[in-house]
Amino acid sequence: MEDRELKALLDEKFSEVKTDIRHARVEIEALRGEVKLNNELIHGVDEKIERFRGETADNFKTVRSAIGLSNKVLIKRIAKLEKAS
Repeated sequence: MEDRELKALLDEKFSEVKTDIRHARVEIEALRGEVKLNNELIHGVDEKIERFRGETADNFKTVRSAIGLSNKVLIKRIAKLEKAS
């Protein structure tokens, strides 16, 4: 193989490598955008879960309080019935 042929072959291969690198960079940038979007979506879901946890905890407090009041009323009624009998 002559020097000219070798140079032409190397130039062609380098050109292919440069093209492949450009394509890889474009794909990497697209993936970065997708990763950023995924991170934003995950953050949004985390916020919703935290709100749900807070609301659920508040609801349990309300239910416990209501049950506690109902139990107090029932205990008083039972005590009155026991005294009456």
